[in-house]
Amino acid sequence: MGMKESITRATNLLEFNIDDCSLKEFTTSYFHSSTTKCSKAHKLSSHAERQILDILESNMKPLYLDSKVKWSLDQKRDEMTFHNMRFLVCAERSSNQIVGFSTFMFDEEDGEAVLYLYELQVRGKNRKQGIATHLMSLVEDIALTTGMSHVVLTVFLKNTVAMSMYVKRGYKPHYPDRGIYCDEIMSRSCQ
Repeated sequence: MGMKESITRATNLLEFNIDDCSLKEFTTSYFHSSTTKCSKAHKLSSHAERQILDILESNMKPLYLDSKVKWSLDQKRDEMTFHNMRFLVCAERSSNQIVGFSTFMFDEEDGEAVLYLYELQVRGKNRKQGIATHLMSLVEDIALTTGMSHVVLTVFLKNTVAMSMYVKRGYKPHYPDRGIYCDEIMSRSCQ
């Protein structure tokens, strides 16, 4: 199967159960009261979209302002509504409060079909509870299940907590000779 066919196949597989695809439940006691669902942007409620944008702005705006990259909430909102963008949203069952989310797309990178992780965000008060690890595991499982060659992501170098997590999970610079920037493109093989 060719690269473009792999991307189309992966996109269609997730399209099949996208509305209420309950992928996995957390196993720790905290997470028995939460759920993780897969969705497309146009299926998110306006309340969920607002929560996601609030988490994104709270977490990322300081990193953008501390870099040479311009922060734009409108640009982030537009990015989230790309046609094939998918969301994994982790929310508390009782309050429907979003505690974390990831966004990803199936794409082409260097002639290979990849899952490109755009965002992995956890609400500040919900950090250090395994949410980011859970979302990363789901993203990696989706990439493997759909036949992608790699998971690819971009991370700010000053985001040392995220960098550390990715390195521990086996991510390496995707373009080792890229030069010095404020961010790093990292990847991990799905094979």
